[in-house]
Amino acid sequence: MNKVKDLGILFDSEVSFVEHIENLALSAFKSLGFLMRVSRYFDNPQLIKSLYFAFIVSKLEYASVVWSPCYLRHELILERVQRRLMKFLSFKISGTYPVRNIDYNYLLQTHELQSLSARRKIHGARFMWKLIHNKLDSSQLLEYVNFHVPRLSARYACTFVLSQSRTNLLKNSAMVRVSRQANELYSDIFI
Repeated sequence: MNKVKDLGILFDSEVSFVEHIENLALSAFKSLGFLMRVSRYFDNPQLIKSLYFAFIVSKLEYASVVWSPCYLRHELILERVQRRLMKFLSFKISGTYPVRNIDYNYLLQTHELQSLSARRKIHGARFMWKLIHNKLDSSQLLEYVNFHVPRLSARYACTFVLSQSRTNLLKNSAMVRVSRQANELYSDIFI
């Protein structure tokens, strides 16, 4: 299998980004372990969160519009990094680790965080907004955007037309995925 690393993203011949995601998760776990060792004596959980966002989330979100995982298995690999941080934060706040198999959404609410997959969706929709509003100079990408022009009395509120995809590769390609995310999150801001 041929692999090429360009601007920090590992492309393979299948354009699946599986190896990139696995390498990214491994690197993030190493960085998180270092952060946990260094912050052992910190009293302020907000400081730990700030360091986490600066050194780890920035890696996990770098160019995620291009490589965002399409399978739940790969999303969970990345979410485990944040889950470990939230358990550590719970320990720093209360002095005990949370019980095993605690609900991930409960931890997110407790620590006022968003899941990494939700953050990637927001980044995708933001990318589409910038592309549509000429904040990114890329006429080549703009050619792949299909606008939905509704009839006067139509109830269908989506801004972008999504083509039928026969393969997962096409369904999860960057422009199709970002158009879908923009429809799901912010269809009214593109008008």
